[in-house]
Amino acid sequence: MLVNALLKNWSMPYSLARIVTYTTKSLRKNEIPGKDYHFVSQDKFQELISMGFFFRIELFLW
Repeated sequence: MLVNALLKNWSMPYSLARIVTYTTKSLRKNEIPGKDYHFVSQDKFQELISMGFFFRIELFLW
């Protein structure tokens, strides 16, 4: 992933980190929960939305 490569080679005096986002999609075999995404159910996602937990929400329709 381009973001990971850029963060690995970043040479600025301050550090940057990739934000681990939340998703309702299914875990793929090469993904690590808590590293690639926070995997949650649709119900938990809706609960987090109603609590104002997220700064930004994106919806992908496939």
